Amino acid sequence: MYDAGDSKANRGQDQQFKGRVSHFPDQLMNGNASIEIQNTKVTDSGIYSCIFPRLQPRQTFNIELVVGASPRPYITTLKAADGQLQLQCEVLGASPKPEVQWLDSAGTLLPAEKLQDTERENHFYITVLTTVTKTDNFRCVATQEEIRHQTLAETYVPFSEKPSSVSEKLREDCSTKEITGWLFGGIVIGALLLAAVQALLVATKRVTVSCKPGPRHLGADYKPPAENESDSSA
Repeated sequence: MYDAGDSKANRGQDQQFKGRVSHFPDQLMNGNASIEIQNTKVTDSGIYSCIFPRLQPRQTFNIELVVGASPRPYITTLKAADGQLQLQCEVLGASPKPEVQWLDSAGTLLPAEKLQDTERENHFYITVLTTVTKTDNFRCVATQEEIRHQTLAETYVPFSEKPSSVSEKLREDCSTKEITGWLFGGIVIGALLLAAVQALLVATKRVTVSCKPGPRHLGADYKPPAENESDSSA
Protein backbone atom coordinates (compact mmCIF):
# COMPACT_ATOMS: atom_id res chain seq x y z
CA MET A 1 0.00 0.00 0.00
CA TYR A 2 1.24 3.47 -0.94
CA ASP A 3 -0.87 6.57 -0.21
CA ALA A 4 0.13 10.15 -1.10
CA GLY A 5 3.79 9.71 -0.24
CA ASP A 6 3.16 7.46 2.76
CA SER A 7 4.50 3.95 2.24
CA LYS A 8 2.57 1.47 4.37
CA ALA A 9 4.18 -1.68 3.04
CA ASN A 10 4.97 -2.98 6.53
CA ARG A 11 1.61 -2.15 8.06
CA GLY A 12 -0.52 -5.27 8.22
CA GLN A 13 1.75 -7.16 5.83
CA ASP A 14 1.32 -10.91 5.76
CA GLN A 15 4.14 -12.83 7.43
CA GLN A 16 4.73 -14.75 4.20
CA PHE A 17 6.19 -11.61 2.58
CA LYS A 18 8.02 -10.01 5.52
CA GLY A 19 11.36 -8.58 4.41
CA ARG A 20 10.97 -9.87 0.83
CA VAL A 21 8.93 -7.17 -0.93
CA SER A 22 10.07 -3.70 -2.03
CA HIS A 23 8.96 -1.02 -4.49
CA PHE A 24 10.64 1.75 -6.54
CA PRO A 25 10.10 5.10 -4.76
CA ASP A 26 11.86 7.17 -7.43
CA GLN A 27 9.51 5.76 -10.09
CA LEU A 28 6.20 6.44 -8.37
CA MET A 29 5.97 9.94 -9.87
CA ASN A 30 6.05 8.26 -13.29
CA GLY A 31 3.14 6.00 -12.38
CA ASN A 32 5.32 2.93 -11.84
CA ALA A 33 3.78 1.01 -8.92
CA SER A 34 5.82 -2.16 -9.49
CA ILE A 35 7.03 -4.32 -6.62
CA GLU A 36 9.98 -6.71 -6.38
CA ILE A 37 9.67 -10.04 -4.57
CA GLN A 38 12.97 -11.57 -3.42
CA ASN A 39 13.78 -15.17 -2.46
CA THR A 40 10.69 -16.36 -4.30
CA LYS A 41 9.02 -19.63 -3.35
CA VAL A 42 6.58 -21.94 -5.10
CA THR A 43 4.01 -20.89 -2.49
CA ASP A 44 4.23 -17.30 -3.80
CA SER A 45 2.36 -18.43 -6.93
CA GLY A 46 -1.09 -16.95 -7.34
CA ILE A 47 -3.13 -13.97 -8.55
CA TYR A 48 -1.79 -10.54 -7.54
CA SER A 49 -4.02 -7.46 -7.78
CA CYS A 50 -2.74 -3.92 -8.31
CA ILE A 51 -5.43 -1.40 -7.30
CA PHE A 52 -5.62 2.34 -8.03
CA PRO A 53 -8.56 3.38 -5.81
CA ARG A 54 -8.36 7.15 -6.53
CA LEU A 55 -8.39 6.91 -10.31
CA GLN A 56 -11.68 7.80 -11.96
CA PRO A 57 -13.00 5.28 -12.48
CA ARG A 58 -11.23 3.06 -9.90
CA GLN A 59 -8.96 0.56 -11.67
CA THR A 60 -7.71 -2.91 -10.75
CA PHE A 61 -5.15 -4.96 -12.66
CA ASN A 62 -4.62 -8.70 -12.10
CA ILE A 63 -1.35 -10.54 -12.62
CA GLU A 64 -0.87 -14.30 -12.32
CA LEU A 65 2.54 -15.26 -10.96
CA VAL A 66 3.76 -18.83 -11.44
CA VAL A 67 6.95 -19.77 -9.57
CA GLY A 68 8.56 -22.97 -10.79
CA ALA A 69 11.05 -25.37 -9.21
CA SER A 70 13.26 -27.07 -11.77
CA PRO A 71 15.95 -29.30 -10.27
CA ARG A 72 18.34 -30.77 -12.82
CA PRO A 73 17.89 -34.41 -13.83
CA TYR A 74 20.27 -36.87 -12.20
CA ILE A 75 21.57 -39.84 -14.23
CA THR A 76 22.67 -43.16 -12.73
CA THR A 77 24.15 -46.23 -14.46
CA LEU A 78 22.43 -49.34 -13.10
CA LYS A 79 23.60 -52.45 -14.99
CA ALA A 80 25.90 -53.55 -17.79
CA ALA A 81 25.41 -57.08 -19.16
CA ASP A 82 24.94 -58.89 -22.47
CA GLY A 83 25.83 -55.80 -24.49
CA GLN A 84 23.14 -53.70 -22.78
CA LEU A 85 23.23 -50.87 -20.31
CA GLN A 86 20.44 -49.43 -18.16
CA LEU A 87 20.36 -45.68 -17.52
CA GLN A 88 18.17 -44.23 -14.79
CA CYS A 89 17.10 -40.58 -14.67
CA GLU A 90 15.65 -38.93 -11.56
CA VAL A 91 13.93 -35.53 -11.33
CA LEU A 92 13.24 -34.78 -7.67
CA GLY A 93 11.02 -32.00 -6.33
CA ALA A 94 9.99 -30.30 -9.58
CA SER A 95 6.98 -27.99 -9.76
CA PRO A 96 4.89 -27.89 -11.89
CA LYS A 97 5.01 -31.52 -13.02
CA PRO A 98 7.56 -32.13 -15.80
CA GLU A 99 7.52 -34.61 -18.66
CA VAL A 100 10.72 -36.68 -18.44
CA GLN A 101 12.11 -38.39 -21.56
CA TRP A 102 15.26 -40.17 -22.76
CA LEU A 103 16.77 -39.14 -26.15
CA ASP A 104 19.86 -40.14 -28.12
CA SER A 105 22.24 -37.67 -29.81
CA ALA A 106 20.03 -37.58 -32.92
CA GLY A 107 17.04 -36.51 -30.85
CA THR A 108 15.28 -39.86 -31.20
CA LEU A 109 12.93 -40.65 -28.33
CA LEU A 110 13.98 -43.86 -26.56
CA PRO A 111 11.63 -46.47 -25.03
CA ALA A 112 11.56 -45.92 -21.28
CA GLU A 113 9.92 -47.27 -18.15
CA LYS A 114 8.60 -44.94 -15.46
CA LEU A 115 9.69 -46.33 -12.09
CA GLN A 116 8.38 -43.48 -9.93
CA ASP A 117 5.74 -40.78 -10.38
CA THR A 118 4.73 -39.31 -7.04
CA GLU A 119 3.65 -35.93 -5.64
CA ARG A 120 4.36 -34.43 -2.22
CA GLU A 121 3.22 -30.93 -1.29
CA ASN A 122 2.83 -29.93 -4.95
CA HIS A 123 6.35 -31.12 -5.83
CA PHE A 124 6.84 -34.05 -8.18
CA TYR A 125 9.34 -36.90 -8.00
CA ILE A 126 9.84 -38.84 -11.24
CA THR A 127 12.24 -41.67 -12.14
CA VAL A 128 12.57 -43.01 -15.71
CA LEU A 129 14.65 -46.00 -16.88
CA THR A 130 15.90 -46.81 -20.38
CA THR A 131 18.12 -49.54 -21.91
CA VAL A 132 20.83 -48.67 -24.45
CA THR A 133 23.00 -50.89 -26.64
CA LYS A 134 25.29 -48.52 -28.57
CA THR A 135 27.99 -45.93 -28.04
CA ASP A 136 26.37 -42.49 -28.02
CA ASN A 137 25.51 -39.40 -26.01
CA PHE A 138 22.20 -39.90 -24.22
CA ARG A 139 20.05 -37.15 -22.74
CA CYS A 140 17.44 -37.11 -20.02
CA VAL A 141 15.15 -34.14 -20.72
CA ALA A 142 12.65 -32.65 -18.26
CA THR A 143 10.09 -30.32 -19.87
CA GLN A 144 7.65 -28.12 -17.94
CA GLU A 145 5.25 -26.82 -20.58
CA GLU A 146 3.24 -24.76 -18.09
CA ILE A 147 6.18 -22.49 -17.37
CA ARG A 148 7.93 -22.99 -20.73
CA HIS A 149 11.05 -24.42 -19.20
CA GLN A 150 13.33 -27.28 -20.15
CA THR A 151 16.42 -28.71 -18.49
CA LEU A 152 18.48 -31.79 -19.31
CA ALA A 153 21.41 -33.91 -18.25
CA GLU A 154 23.63 -35.71 -20.76
CA THR A 155 25.89 -38.73 -20.41
CA TYR A 156 28.30 -40.39 -22.85
CA VAL A 157 28.16 -44.19 -23.00
CA PRO A 158 31.07 -46.03 -24.73
CA PHE A 159 30.58 -49.64 -25.76
CA SER A 160 33.61 -51.80 -26.54
CA GLU A 161 33.67 -54.98 -28.60
CA LYS A 162 33.52 -57.08 -25.44
CA PRO A 163 30.33 -56.58 -23.39
CA SER A 164 32.22 -57.54 -20.21
CA SER A 165 34.37 -54.42 -20.45
CA VAL A 166 31.44 -51.99 -20.51
CA SER A 167 31.47 -51.38 -16.75
CA GLU A 168 35.19 -50.62 -16.70
CA LYS A 169 34.93 -48.23 -19.67
CA LEU A 170 32.01 -46.42 -18.06
CA ARG A 171 33.97 -45.72 -14.91
CA GLU A 172 36.76 -44.24 -17.01
CA ASP A 173 34.86 -42.31 -19.69
CA CYS A 174 31.27 -41.64 -18.67
CA SER A 175 30.56 -38.03 -17.82
CA THR A 176 27.41 -36.08 -17.13
CA LYS A 177 26.66 -32.44 -17.73
CA GLU A 178 23.69 -30.21 -17.23
CA ILE A 179 22.17 -27.92 -19.83
CA THR A 180 19.37 -25.66 -18.71
CA GLY A 181 17.30 -23.12 -20.57
CA TRP A 182 14.27 -21.01 -19.86
CA LEU A 183 12.13 -18.24 -21.27
CA PHE A 184 10.60 -15.42 -19.32
CA GLY A 185 7.46 -13.57 -20.29
CA GLY A 186 7.61 -9.84 -19.58
CA ILE A 187 4.70 -7.94 -18.06
CA VAL A 188 3.64 -4.34 -18.39
CA ILE A 189 0.01 -3.58 -17.51
CA GLY A 190 -2.16 -1.17 -19.56
CA ALA A 191 -4.00 1.64 -17.77
CA LEU A 192 -7.25 1.24 -19.66
CA LEU A 193 -7.46 -2.54 -19.72
CA LEU A 194 -8.19 -5.15 -17.07
CA ALA A 195 -5.15 -7.35 -17.51
CA ALA A 196 -4.73 -10.97 -16.60
CA VAL A 197 -1.28 -12.11 -17.61
CA GLN A 198 1.14 -14.73 -16.47
CA ALA A 199 4.58 -14.02 -15.07
CA LEU A 200 7.08 -16.82 -15.50
CA LEU A 201 9.79 -17.48 -12.97
CA VAL A 202 12.12 -20.44 -12.98
CA ALA A 203 15.45 -21.13 -11.38
CA THR A 204 15.84 -17.65 -9.93
CA LYS A 205 15.23 -16.05 -6.57
CA ARG A 206 13.73 -12.73 -7.58
CA VAL A 207 10.80 -11.49 -9.66
CA THR A 208 9.46 -8.03 -10.45
CA VAL A 209 5.69 -7.64 -10.76
CA SER A 210 4.98 -4.57 -12.88
CA CYS A 211 1.90 -2.41 -12.49
CA LYS A 212 2.14 0.77 -14.53
CA PRO A 213 -0.34 2.80 -16.61
CA GLY A 214 0.54 2.51 -20.27
CA PRO A 215 0.25 0.16 -23.30
CA ARG A 216 0.03 -3.56 -22.64
CA HIS A 217 2.81 -5.88 -23.83
CA LEU A 218 3.45 -9.56 -23.48
CA GLY A 219 6.70 -11.48 -23.81
CA ALA A 220 7.99 -13.00 -27.03
CA ASP A 221 6.80 -16.39 -28.26
CA TYR A 222 8.38 -19.34 -26.50
CA LYS A 223 11.19 -21.21 -28.22
CA PRO A 224 12.79 -24.31 -26.69
CA PRO A 225 16.46 -23.76 -25.75
CA ALA A 226 19.17 -24.78 -28.15
CA GLU A 227 21.22 -27.89 -27.40
CA ASN A 228 24.23 -25.99 -26.06
CA GLU A 229 22.44 -22.91 -24.74
CA SER A 230 23.93 -21.64 -21.50
CA ASP A 231 21.99 -20.39 -18.48
CA SER A 232 20.45 -16.92 -18.65
CA SER A 233 17.97 -15.00 -16.57
CA ALA A 234 15.74 -11.95 -16.89
